[in-house]
Amino acid sequence: MTRTLAPHPHTASRLALSELAPGAMQSEIRAMTTECDRIGGINLAQGVCDTPVPAPVEAEAIAAK
Repeated sequence: MTRTLAPHPHTASRLALSELAPGAMQSEIRAMTTECDRIGGINLAQGVCDTPVPAPVEAEAIAAK
């Protein structure tokens, strides 16, 4: 017995969205993440960091009070 599956009802909308994707703009947060990665920096722009604060960053933060 051979069965032919019907197309998924959301396939057409996914295709329409993918056609719009090339015109999408990168968010500012993503742009900063990309730049941070480019220069090897520490990204403090998004998320919650679960690693220790580097000593120079902590020292400067304390000094800035």
